[in-house]
Amino acid sequence: MDSGAPKDSSNQLKSAAAYKFTQMVWRSTGKVGFGVRGKWVVAWYCEVQGNTGGPSGFRANVGKPCKVDGINECYTDRALAAHNLRRGYHESKALTLDKAGSKALQALMDDPAFTGSISTRPTIATECAESVFTQDAPAKVATLATSDDATIGWYEGKQFWNFKEGTVNEKFEGKALTADQKADAADFTRMVWAETTTVAFGIRGRWVVAWYCSPQGNKGDVEAYKKNVQKDCVKDGVDTCYLELALQAHNEKRARHRGGRPLAQDTAASKYIQSVLDKGNFPGSIPNRPNQFGDCGENVYEAKDVTPAGLKKVYETDIVTEAWYAGEKQYDYSTGKQRNP
Repeated sequence: MDSGAPKDSSNQLKSAAAYKFTQMVWRSTGKVGFGVRGKWVVAWYCEVQGNTGGPSGFRANVGKPCKVDGINECYTDRALAAHNLRRGYHESKALTLDKAGSKALQALMDDPAFTGSISTRPTIATECAESVFTQDAPAKVATLATSDDATIGWYEGKQFWNFKEGTVNEKFEGKALTADQKADAADFTRMVWAETTTVAFGIRGRWVVAWYCSPQGNKGDVEAYKKNVQKDCVKDGVDTCYLELALQAHNEKRARHRGGRPLAQDTAASKYIQSVLDKGNFPGSIPNRPNQFGDCGENVYEAKDVTPAGLKKVYETDIVTEAWYAGEKQYDYSTGKQRNP
């Protein structure tokens, strides 16, 4: 006897086979327990039981297959978002997914002969740059398709890149770069290359392959690399480009006043402020600060022009510092109070 008849209170399912399938893939379920003996195998799906909630519950929790028309859409959507997040750090425009390229790439990877490299590309990809990621940790192969491991792995090549010189660093941690480290740097520059507009992804087993196209990156002289691989601004949760700009602007203003010593960076404060802003729905001030920031004063600037051009001024000029410093006109040096109108 094979038990497993439908037990959902909404009577949504009539088939025991369908019941078992939806119970297995139910999105909200978090844990599973197994037992096996003789001819029996039992599974309990727990931490939110599946097959409940009527038609809306089933639609919300039983997703359609990821592989559609030869493309693993779940992975391509995830990888595209992860790529574009990191490209944004370098002021590179978002890539769009090349579906035809992804279909062709996936077909090549699905071939039993594929073992991690593609010797002959189809015409659609002859003008594309290629990166290959291999998951060497056996325990992580099963989750490769649901992780950002490939994107993160390629992006880590950033540590071997010299933004100022437009080439790889000569050394890393006091030692000359290895061939593998130079290859890692090339994976990074391909990913963030500013002029590249499209990307195709394929995934199989422990491999992920990306084709960067229209146009491909990693071509040209040093000036081409400097133009297309900009210094990143986000490091350890802090927008370092804005921090450097604002710090310089502040200290220039402070130097105009007697005894105005230059400010130093407070990385911990910057990181905390940024984490609050990144959550969204900022209320206009930061309440309930950690004790270490209890004696910090606070200035808040709210941009009136929230168009891309307006926000670009905020992020790339000293407009905020100037706005705050304009309050000097309202200050009376002789009394130490606000100036009377």
